[in-house]
Amino acid sequence: MPTGLLVLEFPSTDSLSFEVLNDYWHWIMAPYHLFHFNRKSMRFLLESKGFHVLGWEASEVNWMWAESIANSSGFLNNYLNKWRCDSDFVEYSMEVDKCFDFIANGLGKQSVLQVYACLVE
Repeated sequence: MPTGLLVLEFPSTDSLSFEVLNDYWHWIMAPYHLFHFNRKSMRFLLESKGFHVLGWEASEVNWMWAESIANSSGFLNNYLNKWRCDSDFVEYSMEVDKCFDFIANGLGKQSVLQVYACLVE
């Protein structure tokens, strides 16, 4: 019998952004994200602790493409310290993010997933 609902949101290594940017992926951000998951590893973790996965949902907004691209190109300091303060650049950066989000969503490879699970006794 289910005893409640667990909802978790996490950055997924099944994502296009991780696949393309790997070591420069925005979500590699110790000490905040010490472990990285995908659908398979999250399901294994939850089921090993007695949870039953009810479903998944992916966020259509994946965030931080432009920052990750700047990082992979060696321009992260410029991005964070200078360009990010320029409103035109911020607008451009958001458009870059939207373009890559469109591609990632079309491929079903979003960066952020939610999982719904219940504890089964």
